[in-house]
Amino acid sequence: MDSLVLLHLCHQWQMQDTSRQIRAVYVNHNLHDQALAWQRFCSDFCEQHGIAFQHLSIELCATHRQGLEDTARRLRYQALFAQLSVDEVLLTAHHQNDQAETFLLNALRQSGVRGLGAMQAVQKKQAHWHLRPLLNTAKKQLIAYAALHDLCWIEDESNHDIQYRRNWLRHTILPQLAKQQPAAIQNLAATSVHLQEADHLLNKLAQLQLRAGDATPLYLRRDPLLEWAEQKNVLRYWLTQCSAYSSRLNKTVLDWLAIYWQPEITGSAQLQLGRGRSLRIFQQRLYLLTEMPPSLQQTYDFAWLSGQPQIDVADTHVWHWHLPKPFNPDNAQILSLAYIQQNHADWYQINKKALKRFFQSSQIPPWERDLWPVIQYKDSLSIYPLGLARAKNHSQIACESVLSLNQIQCWRLCGLLKDSL
Repeated sequence: MDSLVLLHLCHQWQMQDTSRQIRAVYVNHNLHDQALAWQRFCSDFCEQHGIAFQHLSIELCATHRQGLEDTARRLRYQALFAQLSVDEVLLTAHHQNDQAETFLLNALRQSGVRGLGAMQAVQKKQAHWHLRPLLNTAKKQLIAYAALHDLCWIEDESNHDIQYRRNWLRHTILPQLAKQQPAAIQNLAATSVHLQEADHLLNKLAQLQLRAGDATPLYLRRDPLLEWAEQKNVLRYWLTQCSAYSSRLNKTVLDWLAIYWQPEITGSAQLQLGRGRSLRIFQQRLYLLTEMPPSLQQTYDFAWLSGQPQIDVADTHVWHWHLPKPFNPDNAQILSLAYIQQNHADWYQINKKALKRFFQSSQIPPWERDLWPVIQYKDSLSIYPLGLARAKNHSQIACESVLSLNQIQCWRLCGLLKDSL
């Protein structure tokens, strides 16, 4: 019903100026026998009103109810954002009752300030704007609008299945709250807005407390001067604004961090997350990583390296290759250190201690060392690891060519960071 009301409102807006463009997108989750009938209903409505229509299909693999609901939501938004053009925005029909439900759901999950802020009316995600124009509108007002304009809709019978937590809140808890406090739904939604403001202020605080050089796309360095509550706030900011990948700060993660990511803890630790991601701690740095690329891959992309911009002299982490001059990239290849270790064992044994000292002094974590880029000349046994000024298998270079990589470029070359990030 709510989506149909929003579509009708958009159509009324479009009729005021025919240069305005709208289109409706139906996402088929392939979960219900009537899904194709619902799709035809939406298509017929759009055809009757001259609205462009598109349908998308997604496949779900989760089995338990809550996992299915969360997975469906995530894949639905991935599909919707993926097909948006540059000049389009996404509108969804979330209303005030949805906001109150989301607030309570997140409260039951022990969410922090950001989670209790629930949904934002205006939000930018994946380089596109997501608008919820009905977020301050009560569901009863939408029902009244639908009746006024003789709108018909199809009710999904699964919306009444109280085995889903949201439905349980909707049909059991919220009616009881509204009976005792008629403005309960409105007040819960308004509280979410207050918490959104608080989250904004906490982000401002995190910006002030985040030291230069502590945050990169792959790690955040622990600041020993911050109290734990302040450090958690900086961590949340890093995850949403700086990190290449995303992860929820649930109780399991926070409990693990409270033990292992402390100034007095000097060792390393690892926590596996969902979807192939993991948290790792090394030298007081907290890393958030995806699946590790294979360390024994034979070559890295030299063409990618030649297309990189010049290194900024202000970069704090820059490493160099010192190569015989003139340097001809057609006569060289970039290999992983693991490949060199496997295929040039003698060279590796001679330079093993020098490599270890370099990695330790440069604070290169163990999982990056096998991936570390090494240049080898194709017509000789000359091998040049990035950052190691002199290897022991070749003589002093009288005339050098210098190639440089900063931290971000090194991660991208090795596959730890995607070029699109």
